[in-house]
Formats: sequence, C-alpha cells, structure tokens
Amino acid sequence: MTTFEQSSRPRRRLSWWWAPVAVLVLLFIAFLFPWKLNFLRDTIAKKVGDGTGRSFAINGDVWLYWLQGPRITIDGLQLGNPSWASTPQMASIEHVDAKVSLGALLHQRLVLKRLDVVHPVVNLEEGPDNKRNWLFDKQQSDSSTSIVIEELGIEQGHIGYVVKARDTDVQVDLATLTGAKVDTQGGGSTDGFGAKATGKYNGLPLKVDASGGDLLKLRDQDTAYPLDLKASIGASRVSAKGTVTGISNFKAADLQVTLAGANLGDWYRIIGVGLPETPAYQTAGHVRIADGVYRYEDFTGRMGSSDIGGSVAFEKRERPFVSGTMSSNDLDLADFAPMTGKKPEPAVAPRVIDATKPEKLMPQQTFSTEKWNTLDADVHYQAKHIKNAGSIPFDNLEIHATMQDRVLSFTPLAFGFADGKMGGNFRFDGSAQPMHATVDAKFDDLSLARLTPKVTEGGRASLGRLNGAVKLDGRGNSIGAMMATANGSAQVAMGRGESSSLLLELIGLQGPQVVRYLLGDQNSKIACAVGDFSMKNGDFTTDTSLIDTDINVITFVGNADFKNEKMAFKITPLPKQKSIVVLRTPFHVDGTFANPSVQPDYATLAARVGGAVALGFVNPLLAVLPLIETGPGKDADCDVLLSKIKGAPVKNTDSPEQVKPAKGSSKGKPARQASAS
Repeated sequence: MTTFEQSSRPRRRLSWWWAPVAVLVLLFIAFLFPWKLNFLRDTIAKKVGDGTGRSFAINGDVWLYWLQGPRITIDGLQLGNPSWASTPQMASIEHVDAKVSLGALLHQRLVLKRLDVVHPVVNLEEGPDNKRNWLFDKQQSDSSTSIVIEELGIEQGHIGYVVKARDTDVQVDLATLTGAKVDTQGGGSTDGFGAKATGKYNGLPLKVDASGGDLLKLRDQDTAYPLDLKASIGASRVSAKGTVTGISNFKAADLQVTLAGANLGDWYRIIGVGLPETPAYQTAGHVRIADGVYRYEDFTGRMGSSDIGGSVAFEKRERPFVSGTMSSNDLDLADFAPMTGKKPEPAVAPRVIDATKPEKLMPQQTFSTEKWNTLDADVHYQAKHIKNAGSIPFDNLEIHATMQDRVLSFTPLAFGFADGKMGGNFRFDGSAQPMHATVDAKFDDLSLARLTPKVTEGGRASLGRLNGAVKLDGRGNSIGAMMATANGSAQVAMGRGESSSLLLELIGLQGPQVVRYLLGDQNSKIACAVGDFSMKNGDFTTDTSLIDTDINVITFVGNADFKNEKMAFKITPLPKQKSIVVLRTPFHVDGTFANPSVQPDYATLAARVGGAVALGFVNPLLAVLPLIETGPGKDADCDVLLSKIKGAPVKNTDSPEQVKPAKGSSKGKPARQASAS
C-alpha cells in the first residue's frame, strides 16, 4: 500500500533557467577584472620563433582587459636579430599597451586602434645581399605587414639604424609630444612627435632635430602632415617647415626650405645624385611636390661671391632628371673654377717656382665622370655682369647645359666679351674613356681697345674689331689632358683699324721713335691682322699670321706644345720705310705657358750693334749706317689673307674719321674705323 502510494505520486522536474543567467553573470564579472595570461607566454614565444627564425621572449606579465577594447598589456618584451646581424637583439620594449579592434579581429585582421610603448629600443640594420632585419620571414624578402596601427604613442623611444657597408650609424631619440602645439592649416593643439638624431650617414657626421604631427598620420596618403625639421650632414645644412602629404611616396608638399653647405657636390655622398662642384652656397626658397615632380621655386641666395636665384625641378626616372632656369646679377668668375677642374689659388705670399717641378697652367684636376650616370639635366643660366675676371674683359654669360646618357653639352656657352660676343657649342662625352671633347666656337666684333687696356692708358688708342673661330677635338679627363691631345684649327682676323705706335714700335726697338712716342704717342694705321693656326695632337702651329700696318709688316711663326706646356714663337717686324737709328730685330717668345720669356734675337742685334761700334771708331757719323733700315717689308695682300679665314667673316670697322689705306695696301674705298669703347 505504501509502496503503491509512493509510486503513484507525480515526479518533480528540475528547472535550468538559471544556468545561462549564471554564465552571463560570471562572464560579466570576468569582464570587470583583467585576465592574467602569463601561461600563454611560452606558446606565443615558440610560435613567433618558429615563424621568424629568431628568439622572442616575454619576461613580464601579460594582461587582457575586456571592457577597454579589448586591450592587451605586455611587460618585458624582447625580439632577437637574425644570425647575420651585428647585435643579438633587435628590439626590447619595457611596456606595451595595445587596444585591439574586435570587429577587425572577427574578420581575421589585426588592427590596433591605439598602441602605446614605453622605452622601446629598436636596432634596425641592413646587411649583405640586401638583407634587412625588419623583414620577419626567414627568407628576408617579405616587407609587408598584416598589423595596422591607427594611433601611436611613444615614451622615450630609441631607434638605431646601421649599414656597415655604407659607413652609416644613426641613433634616433623620439617621443610623443602630448598636447603639443603643431602648426597645421587649421591650427589647433594635437599630439605630435619630437625626434633628435645623431651619428654618421655615408661617413658624414649627422645631426637632426625634427617635430611633427601624430606619427601615425604619416601613413595617411591624403592628409597634409605638419613638419618642422633642421638637419646637418657633413658640411651641408637644411631646414624645412610646412606640410607633406603621403610621406612614404611624397604625393605632395608645401615647405619653406633653406639649404646651405660648402659644396653642392657633397650631395653625391648624401643622395647619390652628382651635382656640380661649387664654392660655399646658401639658398632659401619654396619646395612644392606634385605629380612626382619636386620643385624648388623662387629661391634666392649666394654661391661663393655670386648671387643666384631661380627655380629648379627634380623628377624620379631611371636616371633622375633635373631641369630649371637660374640667373645671377653679379657672377664672380672664380666661383666657376671648381666646375672646370681648376683649383682656386689660396691668398698666400708670392709663389716660389721650383724649376724641377714645372708648373702647369692648364687645369689638371680630373672630372668626376662617375657622377654623370646619376642624373640627366636641362638647365639654363644667365649672369648679367661678371666680376673679378682680372684683365679678361668678360661682360656677361649665358649657358644652356644638358646632361644625357653621361654626355654633357653646352649649347651654347656664350660670353659677352670685349664689347662683342664669344661662345659656341661644347660637348663632353663622359661615357668614353678617356673623355671625348669637342669645341665649335666663334668670337665676333671684339674691341681691340678692351683687349689691350694697358696700351690705351694715358690717352693712347687701339681701335678695331676682331673676329675668329675655333674648332677642336680632344680626349682626356681634364682640360689640360684634352688640350694635350687636341686636333683642329683656329682663325682670327681684323680689318682696318688703329693701334698705339708705342706698342708697334716697341716690338721694333726703334730708339728715337720710342722716345718720341713716350713723350707724345700717335696711332699706327692697320690694314689688316690675320692669324691662321692648326693643331695636331696638342701641337699648336702658326700657318699664316701677321699684322700689316703703315709702318711694319709683323709676322708670327712658331708653335705651342700643349703636352709639355712649352712654346717657341718668333716675331719679326719688317719695316716699310727707311729709318736711321733702328735696332729693329726679331723677337723670340720661349719658355713655358706659366713662365714665358721674351727676348730679342741677340745674334742679329749684336751684329748691328757691333758694326755700329766699329764704324764709330772711324767716324762717329758712320755709326748710324748699320742701323739704317732699307725697308724690305711689303704690304700684305689683306684681301687674299682675309679670304683664307674660314668660318670667321671679317667685318670692316668704322670710326668717326676715315682711315686711310696703309701704304701699298689694296686699293678700294676705305672702311670707317670703329670707335673704342
């Protein structure tokens, strides 16, 4: 009975509704407190080590905070270097605080919404065979990363960068500047960064002081990023302030930039682009970057003692391309010396010439043609005035320089010279060894007065206009070497003109005339002056060279050896009229280019003087007989001679007064004489 009654009662069912609630409560409680995940440290270290082939360790606590992100903090993180690196450790970070995007994580992407690191020390290094220790795959080939960092904060960070093959060791200290005032287009206060770098780059001492916006904004390819930078590397200095957009590829920039240094050529060691050798320089201008073209616009400054300004552009190509237009109001010609291979002379006491070591007058410094393959160029330059040219009467300068496939051309290189023009086309082929150079130049309408300033002093005059042409072809890696191998020709000619009789008579050593011209000089009429020269393997030889005046026909014969820089010329004055008390004799111009010697033909002079002395013992009046010149000289046929001047058309010269034809010269209407400047 009892048993039946018990079995007939209904069974009570258990209720589980509280289980999910309990789980949610437990999870909620769990989310309220951080999770300590130290048990995962070894697993994480092994997985990273297996994937990268380098050591990885977490020496502190690992915490997970759910309600704040999720957010992970790690203490004592260390990452080793690959075996080829010079140091065993690549990075150590005292504390890491990372806020993870849970939505991105559910889509198998790791996005860090905020990453803060305390005392990070990172050693970046480039090794042989293009190896880089920041490439984490074992093959050292994958530079991509699947981690995205949206915001970054750094407290007392340090980054080292070493490339032993390039003698580079740069150490950078950087930190987030919380609430720092950063100049942006809209103004305002935001987190920025500050960085200071020291060390050496390509063997040059380096120092950088920079500040900017949030470091992670550097990844933004479409937003202008504020930047303020001052840097020095070697003797070169640069400062820049403004904005850049897309710093990884420089999509755009708007910067005020100042550049200064001892030599533009130093930038070859810095950026690998062969700029010309120059004296010390300083410029300030505006840098704009757009469509892959870097422009330095409206800059002004100085280079050596010369002012300079203009705009230049730089384009990334297979070989970088530089173009632009520059100008100077006043150009100091000495500032061009480094570009031509001539070393500037120091301001020291007068030089002592060592005869055992003959001095070279032609520039011997070799051109650095290995730089020529680093860029192509198309640059225009003008100088309105030229100063410090010494006795050389330069007036102005115009250059159109191009560099293409290691061929440097000047088309033209033109000077205003002696009130006329001088210039032409110059070509230097740096791809040939030794370098191959060609010159095709002319000079036109040069003032004889400007070319002989000492003669025109004291009221004496030189009137006339010179024209000529030069064609040369040589090989060598310096100007001296090119001239030592040159082949070609040169011509010079002048039509009717005048020149100081003092100059012409001194050549003839005509005693009473010299005294008279010293007391009161007069001009000698010139029918023509011609010079036709040839050059073969560096030997410069006169073919037809003379000056035809109303007093003399003066001939020039000889050669100049550009290999040894020696010369031997004979100048012979042949008088047209009989004259007594004449010591007219040929002159020899000998010696080296740097130290020429001018002296009369002593044999001829001694014969005349000896004869005069001997006759003087017989009768003093007879002493003048050997000095009587019978006048063997004849008027040169100027029309024929001038017709031989190839490529140098001779212009008749004018002056307010008619110049009479020299005695015995070709008949015809006299030309008017050009006035001296």
